[in-house]
Parts: sequence; structure tokens; C-alpha cells
Amino acid sequence: MRRLTAPKLAVILASLVSFVWIVVLYAMPPNPAHGPRAATMLAIPVGLSLWGLSSDRFRRPAGATLLVFSLLVFFVSVWMIGLSYLPSAILLLISKRAEDLCPDPLTLAK
Repeated sequence: MRRLTAPKLAVILASLVSFVWIVVLYAMPPNPAHGPRAATMLAIPVGLSLWGLSSDRFRRPAGATLLVFSLLVFFVSVWMIGLSYLPSAILLLISKRAEDLCPDPLTLAK
């Protein structure tokens, strides 16, 4: 670390304060995603950002790692959303096909 300037210190302190605020909002018991796992997942990007800010030598590796982490979180989120909606989408398609195949009960009664 060459020198800890006032702007760098302000960004580091702002990152830490925002991380604490996010943990208070999202990792505490009223939220369904509370606990140490949520706090760890919130701490990884903050730690990588602080690692990149604190040294000029590791700024690019920290940025690349943060980018890979962000892409990984995005793909896992899309995968989980897809898996949660896939069974209901399949059941909806099956029910629509079944409605098309069965005759209307009102026309049978006449």
C-alpha cells in the first residue's frame, strides 16, 4: 500500500458502513435469509472491494475476482429461479393440453 489518502480512507469507511447497514437489513432474524451464510455472502464483495482499494498491486486481481463472483451469483440466481418456476410451468402446459383434449361438459349435457 503506497499511501492511505483521505479519499481512499473515505471510500473504505463508506464501504464498511454500507456493509454493516446491509447486514443489519438482510442478515438479521426478521429476514428469511438471515444467519451466517447470508452475512458471508454479503461480506465477500465488500472484502474484495476493500482488498482492491487497499493496495495498488492487487487492484486488477481484486476487480477480476469481484467480476467473476458477480457473474457466479447472477448465474446461480437465474438457475435457482428457473428451477423454482420450471415445475409450475410444466404443470400449466400439461393442464392446458388436457383442457384442449377433453370435451366441454356443457355440450355433453344437451
